[in-house]
Amino acid sequence: FFESAEVDMWLDWSLMEFANPPTNLEKALDALEKHLDQRVFLVGQRFTLADVAASIPLYCFQQQGLVTSLGRATKRWLGTCLATEAASSFDFVKVPKTAAPAPAAAPAAAAPAGKAAKAPVQAAAEPPAPIAPTTMVDRYSSCVGGRTEIKRIVVAEDMGKSMVGQTVSLCGWVKTAREADKGKLYFIQLNDGSIPLDIQVVIDSSAKGFDSLKGQVGTGASLKCVGKIVESPGKNQAVELLVKEPGTEVVLFGGVDAKEYPLSKKGHSHEFLRSIAHLRPRSNLIGSVARVRAALAQATHEFFRSNGFLYVHTPLITAADCEGAGEMFQVTTMMMDAEKDGKPLPMVGGKFDYSKDFFQKPAFLTVSGQLSVENYCCSLSKVYTFGPTFRAENSHTSRHLAEFWMIEPELAFADIFDDMTLAEDYLKYCVKYAMVHNRADLEFFEDKIEKGLIKRLENLLAEPFARLTYTEAIKILQDESPKAGFQVPVEWGIDLGSEHERYLAEKVYKKPVILYNYPKDIKAFYMRLNEDNKTVAAMDVLAPAIGEVIGGSQREERLDVLDRRITEMGLEPKDYWWYRDLRRFGSVPHSGFGLGFERLIMLTTGIENIRDVIPYPRYPGHAEF
Repeated sequence: FFESAEVDMWLDWSLMEFANPPTNLEKALDALEKHLDQRVFLVGQRFTLADVAASIPLYCFQQQGLVTSLGRATKRWLGTCLATEAASSFDFVKVPKTAAPAPAAAPAAAAPAGKAAKAPVQAAAEPPAPIAPTTMVDRYSSCVGGRTEIKRIVVAEDMGKSMVGQTVSLCGWVKTAREADKGKLYFIQLNDGSIPLDIQVVIDSSAKGFDSLKGQVGTGASLKCVGKIVESPGKNQAVELLVKEPGTEVVLFGGVDAKEYPLSKKGHSHEFLRSIAHLRPRSNLIGSVARVRAALAQATHEFFRSNGFLYVHTPLITAADCEGAGEMFQVTTMMMDAEKDGKPLPMVGGKFDYSKDFFQKPAFLTVSGQLSVENYCCSLSKVYTFGPTFRAENSHTSRHLAEFWMIEPELAFADIFDDMTLAEDYLKYCVKYAMVHNRADLEFFEDKIEKGLIKRLENLLAEPFARLTYTEAIKILQDESPKAGFQVPVEWGIDLGSEHERYLAEKVYKKPVILYNYPKDIKAFYMRLNEDNKTVAAMDVLAPAIGEVIGGSQREERLDVLDRRITEMGLEPKDYWWYRDLRRFGSVPHSGFGLGFERLIMLTTGIENIRDVIPYPRYPGHAEF
């Protein structure tokens, strides 16, 4: 996290190093060049006061002839700074009419006669660094007179020490509270949800509002505390908030009866937390899950946007079964209408008369947005959808939900190998995004959920994923079977189970693995049939500790083959007339994949039960909240 403390550090640095006249300008420029080597600005990803404080004096030194040459990174940074609107407000700054040219690319190797030179391949996108807010006070907190997020203090580079002496206003919920000095002091652990870490607040009896806390300030109570940041004598914290001096106060927003509040300061089982899903975000576990979930959703949109994909909203109600599995929730108003009118359900020939239903045909909640987003892929080239999907699968395992979220990109003019590259780039981007933006949450999971989590995630990022065909994987698993003792025997044609997938990723390759070219009989109708007529161009990404996390394929672009596959799966080609039109009118090779968002969160956090990584889990017999 890049906090305002880092901006303050650079303000002090500029004041000392760029004094007029400067004492050791060469040393200062060397330090600046090293810092800017891999950065656009001094702090974060945007122009801040730190850049102003350093760039304007440096510009003046140039004009005075004190600086005649600059390093590559410093020169680029200075040109960028001087081109900003802020710099142009200084009358003495002459803004360059054109930006400094980008470094020239290495010349491409000459192409053989008669052949076009191969264009350089675009590098994989990198997650941006966190952007530091420009002020300490939350812009949207005027209701409480302005508040500072706790994370701005406790995760600063110096853990808040540079803020000692400042008066701030903190708002949040009490994690623990205890009285001391015969009721003249309260020691409170306060958390506002911005970070898994709490801050200790010491409230003295002389503080305004102290008396309102008596009997009301147990775990779960909500407070506003205005006080001064002081150094803490405690072992695990650098600073704390002291509410004591004139001008400080404590405001009780909502008290709590400790006998009735279901979340105590002790730990709770995951099963119990699911029974109070409306309050479980206040637990350390679910709070951290929520922050990582939000970060991964943000990472998803940033990754696809930065790679030129368009976001498409696909329908939740559909008449098509994407997977051909038939495990779909039906959408109908017939039962409601029949119950309201006191009439039997409309029937024709012993079957429901759907012509009397709302959509005048059988309709369902979608199991996938893929078929719909393919339509846009075959016009806009690169698209993705990200939304809820539904499966009426009567499963009570820790890996299945009735309602979950899917990320499904589709890209035209791409084959199965392009698809695998996209999947690997996306997965690495998301994991790295969480490592950069949610380090404190991952450290919490490392401590409480999975020892070695961060090392596992670092290994995922460290090297390319392994790639092998399904047939090659079957041979490896058969050779390993005597040692592994699989519960399900391994033979060509089986749908690999979690034990097989995890063995490949955890024991054989010890990193993520991409399997491709699966038997056609265990895959969906829309996957491209290979020349052997036995396998399809399908791929799965298998990750340690999870198993399958991504499933994708090259889509079948040949109309005659698609029709045959639809019929083989027991489906009606006429129900997919619009999907077939894509093959009739300007068909192109195209590919895509689907990733269960909750599986991605499980991979990133180490949490083993999928019901704990979604706000309100839906599964057989449970649709609470």
